[in-house]
Parts: sequence; C-alpha cells; structure tokens
Amino acid sequence: MQITLRQEAANQPEVISLIEALDAYQKPLYPAESHHGIDLSALSKPNVLFVVARNEHGTAVGCGAIVLEDGYGELKRMYAVPEVRGRGVGRATLGALEQLAANAGTVVYRLETGYLQPDAIALYERCGYRRRGPFGDYTDDPNSVFMEKPGLPPGYQLRLAQLSDAEEISFLIGRSAREVGIQDYTSASIEGALMGAFGVDTQLLRDQTYFVVEFQGALVAAGGWSRRRTLFGSDARSDREPGLLNSTVDSARIRAFFVHPEHARLGLGSALLCASEAAARAEGFSSFQMMATRTGRPLYQRFGYTSDKPIHHPVGEHTTIEFFPMSKQDPALR
Repeated sequence: MQITLRQEAANQPEVISLIEALDAYQKPLYPAESHHGIDLSALSKPNVLFVVARNEHGTAVGCGAIVLEDGYGELKRMYAVPEVRGRGVGRATLGALEQLAANAGTVVYRLETGYLQPDAIALYERCGYRRRGPFGDYTDDPNSVFMEKPGLPPGYQLRLAQLSDAEEISFLIGRSAREVGIQDYTSASIEGALMGAFGVDTQLLRDQTYFVVEFQGALVAAGGWSRRRTLFGSDARSDREPGLLNSTVDSARIRAFFVHPEHARLGLGSALLCASEAAARAEGFSSFQMMATRTGRPLYQRFGYTSDKPIHHPVGEHTTIEFFPMSKQDPALR
C-alpha cells in the first residue's frame, strides 16, 4: 500500500467522514465530560496544522492535527480507517505532524487520549511519548492518559550513528566528559573512565541502536540503547557481555549519553532518550536498565527512572568513579 501525506484543509467531505467515524468510535467509550475532541471550525484555525493520509487511489484513509500552543504542540484527531491499521499509517501521520510542528518552532509535543484505547497508547509509546500529568486546560481525569515527547530545537537533526562516525563520537565523548562531567567528578576519575568506562562501543553502531544529533554538520550529542547484556563501557573493556537479551524477561540497556558542552540544556538528551526507548519498545522491551553518571542522573529521574545505591567502579589503581544503577518499567495499561 502506498500512502501520501499532505497538509490539507479539514473541511472536506472525505475528511469530515473520518472525523465522524472517530467520534462514533470514541463517544460510547467515555462519559461526555471526558470527551476532548475539537470540532471542525477549530480545526480550521491558523494555529492548527492538519494532515491527511491518502492511499494510491487518492482516498483519504487517515488524518491528524496538531494545535500550536504557547510552548508546545498538542496532537488531536488522530485516526486511521480500520482497513489500514497496523500498516504504519498512524506512525507516518504522527511523524508528518511532528515535522510540520518542528518547522514552526515546536520543541515539545503533547496529547490526551483515553485509557480504553491501548492500541493508540502503544503507538505513542513506540514513537517516544511518555506519560505525564494534565497540561493546559485539562484536569485530572481517570479516563484520560496524558503524554509528552520532547523534540529538537530548529537546526538539529537526529539520526542513527554509523561506524564511520566512531572517531567523531569518541572526540565528542571526551569533550563532554571533561567539560560537562567536571562539575560532578575529579579530573582523575574522568581520565580514568575515558580508558574504558566511557568511550565508543562499536557494537552499538553495528547493531544500529545508537543515535547522534547533528548541528551544522557536526555531531553535538550521542546516546542509545542495546539489546545486548553489556551495561556500560567502550570497546576497551575486557568484561563485556555481548549475549543478546530476551525482550520478554530482560531490560533493554540505555547506553552512553553524552552532549557537547556548547549544546547542553537544549533538550538533546531528552530527545535521544525518547528515541532510544521507542526503538527498544518496537522490539518488545518494556523495561530499561542503565548505569548512570552523577551528571546524567537528574535527566533519567525526570523520565521516571529510579536509582539503587551508587557503586564505585575502579578506573585506576587508586581511583574510582561513582555510578548509579537505574531502571524503569513501563506502566501497565489500565
């Protein structure tokens, strides 16, 4: 099936039929006070971007909107006809809306959906959305699930890392560790960690589970996940565990997050973490594990990770570095 996605007006007969079908599906599920869809007139406002998915015959088979609010974009009216579900239409529509909103300067995406729509929730989670509390004019409603995904500032691009990036990633890790990590560690601990605890794990690059963020042609952030047992460290570590994890019982590994000091606090780490979790969820993982630094721990805590007692990993004959084992389990659908 070939799908074309275009920004179009909502007030077309075919599109109105899609919206009516969405209402017919949702309205019996929840009480009236828990319905938060916007009407056709609101979809035509200047701050609303509306996308229509059409098949190879030009028939509208899906749609979605994003409302540009002050500081975020809110997804609304996401729908795909039953005949095309499970074929990537929802994910493609979501991606198109996010790109349009990013072009307009949006750096955070939010949504409200119903707890009786597990397929929709699963789609959003696979695409990097995480649960949060009510936002905007919403109030706490037991029928609602609120979600959020950070985006990237204009000019930044996220992509999978390639083996040819290894040297530049190594340089980035060194600069991040020395200039960002120095607020939390001694120089001796950092230099010792760069001998093995920090560094490039080329297995991640070969597995295509590691991401980089580019800005004006340079790599400014990196981070990823792994389906292998190794929890942290570069190729130089001798105690690596390359065996594959079982997604039904094991936790995916969150690995090696580093941000260039001149690009810190712009949400790059958040975007990398969401991309990593989404990719792991797409392979069936529902829990995550990592060895976090003092520097990275606050980011992971904001995303629902909890930490165990710190460990002191040896990085030299008389030197250690403090790490924090952290983990997270996806919440079960209600």
